[in-house]
Amino acid sequence: MRLLPFLLLLSLVLGGCSLFAPRDSDAPTQVSNRSYTRYDDIMREIESIYSTGNTPSLSLILADDFFFDGDSLDSIALQSPNRTWGSSLENQITIRMLSDTTKRIIRFGPTYTPLSDMGDSVLLRWEYDLERRDSVHIEGTSDFALRRVDGRYYLCRWTDRIRTTGPAIKSWGKWKMENN
Repeated sequence: MRLLPFLLLLSLVLGGCSLFAPRDSDAPTQVSNRSYTRYDDIMREIESIYSTGNTPSLSLILADDFFFDGDSLDSIALQSPNRTWGSSLENQITIRMLSDTTKRIIRFGPTYTPLSDMGDSVLLRWEYDLERRDSVHIEGTSDFALRRVDGRYYLCRWTDRIRTTGPAIKSWGKWKMENN
């Protein structure tokens, strides 16, 4: 009989400290709610990733066979043997690039233009002129090859080329190679 009051007291103490309560769930990862049914959705997502640092949505837009190809002149300037890579490394590099909030893009321009639209594959050219929050000027030309599968677009290939050289200007590819 003496055991019953002790067990009741023990259950109140343990119940009060939430020992058996379920833990709070982790905050949801912010991923895009875009459907990517238009190639414009992919381009807006790239802008969003680089301006907000919302890198989890990058994996939603990259095709399994994604391939990045940076300019060989950037590679030579950096003495970097790696100027090409696939989706896994693209995710890692982008996370590293944008982990420093001062390096996120604050100004995008000008816009991209379609070079070819074959229905299920699109090639876009973006002669970009970007500015990071730390005032670094990013300038060059990127070609984006997109493919539509089951009504949804994916980024298959990103080819980046420098347009202008100078100490205060770097290309998007060079910025990526610096983080590889």
